Amino acid sequence: MPTVEFVSKIDDLLNATSEKLARAAEIIGGMMESKAKTYITDAVYSTPSGTYIRTGNLRNSITHDAIETDHDVTIAVGSAVEYAP
Repeated sequence: MPTVEFVSKIDDLLNATSEKLARAAEIIGGMMESKAKTYITDAVYSTPSGTYIRTGNLRNSITHDAIETDHDVTIAVGSAVEYAP
């Protein structure tokens, strides 16, 4: 009688999916960071000069991070500069 062997590739599939999700989150985070920097630049240059000194510090301080948990990814975009809010 022939032997039948069942092989599960679920773990491989989950690992590949997780890697693709992490890569997609990194790409999306980079796009969001870029858009935030564009908004900051537009806001700064639409404000009358003389109100503050334009150094680019706020724009340059914006970063992103993709935080991965078991079944979820959160993308955070922000700045640690105290006047960022």
